Amino acid sequence: MLLRVRADHVRDATVDAVRRSPGTHIYLFVLLVTTAVVRSTSPSLSNELLRQVSTNLEQMSRSAIRVLFLSGFLLGGSSFVVPVLMFAVIYVPLERWVGTWRWLSVVVVGHVGATFVTTFGIWADVRSHRGTTSLVQAIDVGPSYGLMAGAGYLLAGLPWPRVRIVAVAAFLAYLAVPFATTSNFTDTGHAAAGCIGMAMWLLTPAAAHTAPLLSPLAPTSWWWSERRAPTRDRTAP
Repeated sequence: MLLRVRADHVRDATVDAVRRSPGTHIYLFVLLVTTAVVRSTSPSLSNELLRQVSTNLEQMSRSAIRVLFLSGFLLGGSSFVVPVLMFAVIYVPLERWVGTWRWLSVVVVGHVGATFVTTFGIWADVRSHRGTTSLVQAIDVGPSYGLMAGAGYLLAGLPWPRVRIVAVAAFLAYLAVPFATTSNFTDTGHAAAGCIGMAMWLLTPAAAHTAPLLSPLAPTSWWWSERRAPTRDRTAP
């Protein structure tokens, strides 16, 4: 009986998570499908397709809007596990918290803003002969910039001041170490996206009605309905 009750809770939590974060689940579904289709082709064709939709210097100079959109719906790595976990940990609570449209704005601004930062950096390196010409056609696809922006937004919005300070400091260190050591364009993009996400927190209306950051997968009909809290201001989501 206990196992059945817990199974019902898991089912309700899953249904509620999909219902209250539809954008995240639609995005993840399209991302996985498009990536699987591209990977089903030959390795040479797959690499060429990725190169054609990458936000590299060549494609950004030809069709920036097209590649800015398409690059976010393909994975460059070989594993599906890490992106799925990151969507569950970052995007699901973010969309539940601020709503679909605000979630989308964080994703888009983080992805686009970080891409332009990396594009300008690559252009400056190539122009000054500090970077190799291979950077012009580098493969740069995936949702990581948007995810870093979402993570920055979430951490900046933690309701406990001391925890927020420690979490933000750890996040900044996580972004700064590879940026200071390897300093490739991906690390630059992640650092830029994380800072963009934290900066966007300042744009959240102080009286915005928000869902709890805690237990983001808890179903409305079970956990949250029994522990409904009054509407909180921006500093205590």
